[in-house]
Amino acid sequence: MIASVRAVFVTLLLATASVAAEVPTGLDQALAVVGSARHAVEALPVLSGTEAFDVEAFRQSLRELRGETPYSAFLTAQDVVDLVSTSSTGSEQFMTFNVGWAALEVNWFYATLLGDREIADSISTQSAVLMSQNDWYFANVIQAGSVVFASIFRTRAEAGSLAMVLRSSAAGVSIAAYLPDAIDPEGFVRQRMQTVFDRLTNAAEFIRAAGEAYSYY
Repeated sequence: MIASVRAVFVTLLLATASVAAEVPTGLDQALAVVGSARHAVEALPVLSGTEAFDVEAFRQSLRELRGETPYSAFLTAQDVVDLVSTSSTGSEQFMTFNVGWAALEVNWFYATLLGDREIADSISTQSAVLMSQNDWYFANVIQAGSVVFASIFRTRAEAGSLAMVLRSSAAGVSIAAYLPDAIDPEGFVRQRMQTVFDRLTNAAEFIRAAGEAYSYY
């Protein structure tokens, strides 16, 4: 299922990309990480309210899902910056920045639920670095608006496609309703993933609005 969704994302990008028609390197991997959060919560047992939630069994299912090396990518701000560097326009950079950042946050989600505190703390530090860069990516789209969206290869349709990737990624991290109190007693994981969801949907709306504002067609 996740692979088929990623294939749709790639098709969308290819359909609206520049003459080179190149999908940003690493985007497929980032989308896989983001989508895996939904995969994880879908594996949770359905509780009737009469049985106890087995935290260790849940953690074991996460370990099995993630494999022997669960944190192979998107652990640092530099990983996200490297992904962004493969994008050619401000709008694409903004999209890949947010998808890469979401992938890093999903790795935090796994590290936290698995009890890997050191990794979770390190990812939180790296996420703070990305937070400090967020405004620059917003400003980059606004300042280069006419260049980014009004050229022959940058239409409203492309802005819509980039926004759709962000909205679909948001759906992948919309998991707060599926995490029981037993695994997240203070609600901090659910709150943080809700923040990721909000950030992705806001970024999608921003790109869509920029396309409407700056594109001639």
